[in-house]
Amino acid sequence: MLRALLQRDLPNQHAIAAVRHALTWLADYAATPDAGFVLRPLLQRGLPTEQATIVVRHVLTWLTEHSAASNADFVLGPLLARDLTNEQAAIVVQHALTWLAKQAATLDAGFVLRALLQRDSPDEHAATVVQHALTWLTKHAATLNAGFVLRPLLQQPRLPEEQAALVLRHTITWLDDHATLLDAGFVLQPLLQLPLRDEQPAAVRHALTWLTKHVATLQARFVLRPLLQQRRLPAEQAATVLRQAITWLTNHATHSSAGFVLQPLLQHPLPDEHPAAVRHALTWLTNHVASLQARFVLRPLLQCHLSDEQAAAAVRHAHTWLTHNATAPGASGLRVLLNRWVPPEDRL
Repeated sequence: MLRALLQRDLPNQHAIAAVRHALTWLADYAATPDAGFVLRPLLQRGLPTEQATIVVRHVLTWLTEHSAASNADFVLGPLLARDLTNEQAAIVVQHALTWLAKQAATLDAGFVLRALLQRDSPDEHAATVVQHALTWLTKHAATLNAGFVLRPLLQQPRLPEEQAALVLRHTITWLDDHATLLDAGFVLQPLLQLPLRDEQPAAVRHALTWLTKHVATLQARFVLRPLLQQRRLPAEQAATVLRQAITWLTNHATHSSAGFVLQPLLQHPLPDEHPAAVRHALTWLTNHVASLQARFVLRPLLQCHLSDEQAAAAVRHAHTWLTHNATAPGASGLRVLLNRWVPPEDRL
């Protein structure tokens, strides 16, 4: 009954009452097997701090008795995603490892592995978690759920070379089946941020396939930026990346995050796309020139070949930025670039 109530989208006053009843019940039954079905929906709610603290305490009580139970992942996943004290986190990670010792090969283990990989686990646990993840991928790399494990794995620092190569192979395997899905962008982003060698052609090919379908989405910026930063692309692919970036900017040039696409775009040789790239940069600066981030657009813009009108606009934007950010990081370098465009008597 409580589980069903907590999973419903109730009016606010009824939801508050349901939580209150659940906490009253847990005060007596938190250690019972059935408590797990009540704890999970409570963990997924945005509760007041006092109630959230009580729920976490009850979950830890439940895990003491049931961390090896096959359904403990229903509690471990959402618990690992919460802000925990260092002491609580250490306990929960240990319970998760206890559960994985028996359940690491199951499909549902992916949700626990994702949560563990997204946490800063102590070094002695991090290697174990990564090994569990690689073992899991051996069986489930082609499943849709594998994307949730691959993303944090690709973001792991300092993986041994053999493990890093294995992660890349699993990622390409996953993209072979799922590269057109919108969520594949969250895997492509960290993949393209890695120093790729043999995997670069496949990674870029999958990214371009993804962009063919999703370039109009705001999310596409996460794929475009690392794509634009790829070096030694074949001319045809490089031209496609530039065209896709211009297409994206046509829809999103005024968005604050467009600066992260404009920066690497303006650093490219831009034969055909140059006028549109500069135009989009100036449009973006009109809206965001006072932001600290604007220096990353102004620097490459001031190094472009600009018409007199474009140069005048860029110089005005640079002066505006320096007015707001005179002592900010990058200000001195921007002054040097700006001096290329102004007469000697007006130089800063």
